[in-house]
Amino acid sequence: MSPFYFAELNKISDDELTLSSSESKHLTKVVRAKRGDRVIVTDGAGMTYQCSLSATRGGESSLKIISRSRNVGEPTRRVTLGLGLSPATKFDLALQMGVEIGICGFAPLICEKSKMKIDSAERMKTKMRRWREVMKASIKQCERSRLPEITLPVKFKDYLRAISSERLKIIAIPNTVGQDSSLGYEAIVNASQSIVLLVGPESGFSLAEVELALASGFTKLILPGRTLRTQTAAVVLSALAVYSAGERA
Repeated sequence: MSPFYFAELNKISDDELTLSSSESKHLTKVVRAKRGDRVIVTDGAGMTYQCSLSATRGGESSLKIISRSRNVGEPTRRVTLGLGLSPATKFDLALQMGVEIGICGFAPLICEKSKMKIDSAERMKTKMRRWREVMKASIKQCERSRLPEITLPVKFKDYLRAISSERLKIIAIPNTVGQDSSLGYEAIVNASQSIVLLVGPESGFSLAEVELALASGFTKLILPGRTLRTQTAAVVLSALAVYSAGERA
């Protein structure tokens, strides 16, 4: 299998592209690719390039483009994950796994019980850069051609207002004795439209947030039996939403 890399759009021309120094270092020092070796590159905007290594100079690698393919590795169904802000490593893990499963968009949600605070513009920029790097690494791992969208962190109630009514809207909540846990699952499995999933932060959504989501047209998905960590719940629901649309290995 050819190694898979990422190139910025401004580094791609009609017949050639250039890998950044970090990508080039991995290609030449870790993979030990030689001139003429085949390499696959994505631009994160939906295009994948079959290439051959032409030269390495100044820390960057030049690759000749042999062919192009569109939307390689992209899911059948568009699923967006609204995820309550949690401590960095937990949010990063949910982001990484979500990309690999096939989530197309992410919204970091500022919830009543969110423990991670972003209290300055500089910290916001740092977080957005970090999250983009996590997603770039993930699309290379799973060989997707599109870098998922991620919004700036948004207040829970503001995000609800911004969601299109044409989409299936699901909010995950912990199991409560006597509640029917089938409704949300059936809605996802039978969905013919794109889906928005909401998963709370570490301590979950507040009762007021759940009630607001239900009033905004969301369907409850009860997580039966075991209490899941936020990143685990995000992975389980993402996989259900993506693979129930007919995704195959």
